Formats: sequence, C-alpha cells, structure tokens
Amino acid sequence: INKPYIDFIPNRKIIENIITDVFIKSQKLFGINNFLTAGFSENEIFELQLSTLYQAPNHLSYLFKDWITKIFNEDYIKRFQILQSLIIPLSYDRESAFNAMFLHNILKNIPTVFERDKFWSGLDSTEKRLVSSKLKVREYELNEWSIASILDNLFDLDETDMFDGLPLIYTWGLTTIDQKLRENIRVKLTKWAIILPIEFKKLLDLIVPINDPQINEDLASITLGVATKCKDKKDIHEIALWSLNAIFIDTNKFRNVIVRYGFRAIVERAFQFNLLTNEEVEKA
Repeated sequence: INKPYIDFIPNRKIIENIITDVFIKSQKLFGINNFLTAGFSENEIFELQLSTLYQAPNHLSYLFKDWITKIFNEDYIKRFQILQSLIIPLSYDRESAFNAMFLHNILKNIPTVFERDKFWSGLDSTEKRLVSSKLKVREYELNEWSIASILDNLFDLDETDMFDGLPLIYTWGLTTIDQKLRENIRVKLTKWAIILPIEFKKLLDLIVPINDPQINEDLASITLGVATKCKDKKDIHEIALWSLNAIFIDTNKFRNVIVRYGFRAIVERAFQFNLLTNEEVEKA
C-alpha cells in the first residue's frame, strides 16, 4: 500500500480487514515499528490501529492494553479518539480490554476531582489556548475531540444496556462543563434507570463512593426521578435500602444538600409503600 490513504477511502473497509487479518495471523500491529506504514499519515495510522484493536479477538487486543492506556493518559486528542473508536463500541463487551470499565478504572484512580476535570471534563478558554499551542493544533480541533462532541450525539439507553456499559460512560460524562450535555445525559440516564432500576442501583454502588460532587448531584436527581416514576415496589425498596446504607449511614461524607434530598426521596417513597419502618426513614 504505497498510495496516500485518502485515495483508498472507498475501500477503507477492505484495508481495515487486511490489516486486521495480518494482525490476527502475526500478532504484529500495523504502524508499530513502521510496519506497513508507507503512504499513510500519522492520524490515518492511529485510526487503523484502533480499528484493528476493535475488530481483533479480545486475547490479542489485550496485548496492547498498556500501550493504549499510555496514549490515553498522555495525548489529549488521541484520548477522545480512543473513547470514540474503542471504548464506546466495546462498552457492552465485558471481556474486552477496552470496555467501559477500562475507562472507569483510569478515571477513578486520578487522585483529585480537580486533576480529573483537567484530564477529562473539558477545557476552559485559557486551557484551550495552552493545549492548542502545545499540540500545535487549532482550538476548533480540540472542540471536535471532547466529551461534548462525542457523547452529545450518542444513542438513548434501553433495557439491553447493563450498568457497566454505556450507562457507566454516560455517568462519567456528567463531569462535563457543558451544561446542555449534562442535562441531556441526565435525561437519558433517568429514562434508563426507570426501566432498569436494579442496574441503576449497581451503577450507584460503583460510582457514588468515588464521591465526585457533580456526578453525585446528578445521580441524586436521577434517583428522585426513579422515586417519582418507578412502579416496582421491590426495586424501590432495594434502592431505598442502598441509600440508607450508603448515603445516610455516614453524615460526614455526604453532606451535599442536593445529594441528600435526591436519595431521601427514594427512602420516603419506600416508606409510602410501607416498605420501611419509621426508624429506618428517620435515618434519612
């Protein structure tokens, strides 16, 4: 393949399949140590590498997990290319190296909310100028690669979406500085949580202890929606018990008024259904 990649756009799928077949047979990834790279730009090479890792069997893509993790941590634009081309398409696959839990484990281990926001949640105007200068790209290109540009046009959730798939990615999207996107994600997660309340409870169990203030406020608002709309008493009871044991057992950890109000709503709803005692509801 010596002609420029752009000449091959109509046959991109063929190129992707050839490169993937080579990878499966040889375990040599296109672009590593200049393997088969003649005629391709740096960006085209990376796109094809991501395509290969997406299509390859999980046991082979795992070989490049550390490599992808390093790029994700160090390169701002490629971070969101990985999100779009690997993590989101593989979010449903619990066996994949690059599913939603891959993203979750990176983000939860960033030590402070401030550092995580700089890494993930969006750049303000000053930060955009600094990053665009450092990466030698125009600011509008940074806008093309961000949480907002990728998550805003994603699908609604339905009963096939488990907590550790796309809902988990959406939940991390709640850290965005884009308020329109944040509201859009809240609406999608609320509709999903009403359909699958127990999956939502699993999501709460995974995310709430990280104690990101903005995420927890939104999860509390979603819980308020579940308290209002969910008809299944058993599910209401389970989330109410979870709230008592996770939110209200430690008054020092979760003092945010919005967080406490949202989770109190589900406890009060369970009490209305005679699912909790006076003593239990008073804890909230």
